Amino acid sequence: MDTLSASVAAPSTEELLVIRPDSSPANFIATAASGLSITASVGTLLPSCLCQGARPSTSHYAYRDVLGAQIEGTRVSVRVVDQLASSKPRLREVSGAVDGSHVEHARAWVAMVNERAYPGMAKRRRRFKVLVNPMSGTGTGRATWKERALPLFEAAGCELDVTFTERVKHAIDVAEQLNIDAYDALVVVSGDGLVHEVLNGFARRPDAIRALRMPIGVIPCGSGNALAANVLEPEFASNVAAAALNVLKGAVLPMDLLSVTQGERRYVAFLTAAYGLIADVDVGTDHMRYLGAARFSIAYVQGILAGRTYGCKLEMRVVESDKAQMAAATRQRDQSGTDDPSAVDEKAGMPELRYGTATDLLPNDAGWTTIDEPLVMVYAGSLPYVMTAMCQFPVACSDGLLDVVVVKSIGKIAALQLMDGADIGEHTYNHPSVEYYKVSCLRVTPAPVQSDTERKRWVAIDGEPVPLEPFQVEVHRGLAHVIGREWTLPQQWKAPKA
Repeated sequence: MDTLSASVAAPSTEELLVIRPDSSPANFIATAASGLSITASVGTLLPSCLCQGARPSTSHYAYRDVLGAQIEGTRVSVRVVDQLASSKPRLREVSGAVDGSHVEHARAWVAMVNERAYPGMAKRRRRFKVLVNPMSGTGTGRATWKERALPLFEAAGCELDVTFTERVKHAIDVAEQLNIDAYDALVVVSGDGLVHEVLNGFARRPDAIRALRMPIGVIPCGSGNALAANVLEPEFASNVAAAALNVLKGAVLPMDLLSVTQGERRYVAFLTAAYGLIADVDVGTDHMRYLGAARFSIAYVQGILAGRTYGCKLEMRVVESDKAQMAAATRQRDQSGTDDPSAVDEKAGMPELRYGTATDLLPNDAGWTTIDEPLVMVYAGSLPYVMTAMCQFPVACSDGLLDVVVVKSIGKIAALQLMDGADIGEHTYNHPSVEYYKVSCLRVTPAPVQSDTERKRWVAIDGEPVPLEPFQVEVHRGLAHVIGREWTLPQQWKAPKA
């Protein structure tokens, strides 16, 4: 028996589509929920390199893995993703003809399967604008789309308009000029860099608010795949089939968006703003992309062993600095909270900045905290996972606040220990040498360059390099929209008790 969803609790019989041969070697019986079943003679299987070619044995499928059922005349077919939790999921179709006197019964069965497979979705076969970065990660973007993702979208009967990016910032231009009324969602086949470009393209539009409400789905093939780790279960963050099913069936969720200013420039981010060692690790390792995600760990260890610190001044409007209180609030949060859309003109551009830009004077009140000393890193983010196996901000939850991690002077052994528990967020949140804040605004002023021979330093926004200049970050709650699961605390994560 094939049982999918190995990483979650086994679903009950009412949540399964069961396909099994009957007593006749030429027939199969497919049973949906509530016991409604059909018997059909076995037809051919889908002619794809991803499919199995044998007559089905008894198999149980969670409805989340069912792409759909259909009937044409007397021919009934069901398409599913087989062995989703394995390293090589497969597209499978079982099809056959029912007796002519049973067509209406078969139609009811097909309708029930589709209703269970796409619960609450008024429109199943949606229109997607797809952007593929053929050079993503180790250069596998094109093959990932054509060989592993495209067959699933075609099997689900979707309308697809595909563009392969040809240069850096190509996706910014596409998003800025996109006819958003022509599509139900935009799908990014890449790492996080293309998502960053799409959001900045939307933000440039005169109708930015409306454009940013277009749901973004992601098919991961980058080095870090942070957005995929957040909108899927982390163990599925590199699973293309799981990501495709998420795009086809996932909920549309509001996601906080960050406004970043430097001088007169303003751009948006969805993930991180970094200075210090973590920025070196992120953007200073592009020459090591062939190593995949391992390049980040290597660069981090090198920096720690070299004892690097970085001069800067931090100014933060702190909302909460007690880790236990943050954890308690996250457990109790309202996951649907967003800024009131009725207060914003849908046809308007980006919202005004509440705290001005990085060149403006900050308000002179008691709400601001200043740290002015050399640091190992300052790392700010709005989502828990910053890459597949690194939960940097475990209490980030699209709450309209920016999570900020500050590491000051720290010994080499202690710094290396920060890598322990990274997959569930314990490495930063529970380590005594790490300061963790929730803030509504952050300004970072890097120390000026002292000489031409000084080692190069970086500022990284969503993993992309920007000038080594002061920058300021504030949050727009729920301004962007993604396709995925609700934001949840990492499994088995242990936080201090309030």
